[in-house]
This record gives sequence, C-alpha cells and structure tokens, in this order.
Amino acid sequence: MKAKVIILVILLSITGFSVVAQKYTGLSEGYIAPKIKLKNLNGKKVGLSDFEGKVVLIYFWASWSEHSRSENSELKRIFNEYRNQRFAQGNGFVIYSIALEKDASEWFAAVQQDGLSNFINVSEVKFMSSKVAKEYNIRAIPMTFLIDGQGVILARGINSASLENKLAQMVQENTRIIK
Repeated sequence: MKAKVIILVILLSITGFSVVAQKYTGLSEGYIAPKIKLKNLNGKKVGLSDFEGKVVLIYFWASWSEHSRSENSELKRIFNEYRNQRFAQGNGFVIYSIALEKDASEWFAAVQQDGLSNFINVSEVKFMSSKVAKEYNIRAIPMTFLIDGQGVILARGINSASLENKLAQMVQENTRIIK
C-alpha cells in the first residue's frame, strides 16, 4: 500500500511539473513570450529581455507587405504617444519590430522611408524561414504580441486601433492603482 501511494505521489509530481512548465511558456495570452535575440540594423544583437520592465509590442512585418507598411504610420503615432507612459504592467512602451525579409537593403530602406528609427528594428533576413518566425508560428503578417514588463503575453494579433485601446485601458488601470 505504501509503495502505491509513493508511486502515485511521484506520478502526480511529474504530471504537475509538466503542467507548470507548459503554463509559463507559449504563445497564448497569460503565457511568457518565447525569448528572442536578433541583430539590429547595425548588426548588434538585441534581445527582448533587454526591455524587461517595459510594455513591448512584438511586431512581425515586412517591407514588401502593403498592410504592414500602412500599419507602420499608425504604430509610429501610437509609439510616440505611449513611449513614456507608466502602466501597471510596466513603465514605458517599446516596439520590437521584426522584419521578415529576404533582402536587408529593402528592410533598411523601408525603416528609413517609414520613419521607424525609434522602433527596435531587428531581423534574421531569412524571410518566413526565420527561426523566430517559426517559433512564434507566424503564418501571415503583420502579426503582433503585446507583452508586459515581465514578458507575459497580454494580447496577440491586435491591429493598431485595438492596440491603442488596450494601451489606454492599461494607463487607466495604472491611474486607479496610484489613487
């Protein structure tokens, strides 16, 4: 009898550890976003973890995507409005912009043309075969993941209008906490 109880406890422990591990890493809201560390326009590796404590929009896009390019102007406006805001979920707002490109020169040109120099611009320049695109299961662009200061996914697949509403809501939540 004692042996059966010990085996049951061991099995529950193993199963419990499995559930806990799955809870913390994933692509759904409430899960911690997978780690990313890619080269920026200057060839320096920049990690998502470099922005711990800030609210971050992970933004997958490409210079050849008309929809991405039209979102860029709205995202730039939203970034300028919220970049220094205090949220309950983090202080400040950053856009970690991942370009899914075949050609680095097209990426560089699009960043300049669209005025995205204040975004954190990174890429593997491997198009959709990029390791991070596979890890984040990117099938279409633009694609977004909004994460809090601890790396937890707050929202995914939101457009600029939904992002702006979500950020405004987060500012209001922080204001209530401060009062």
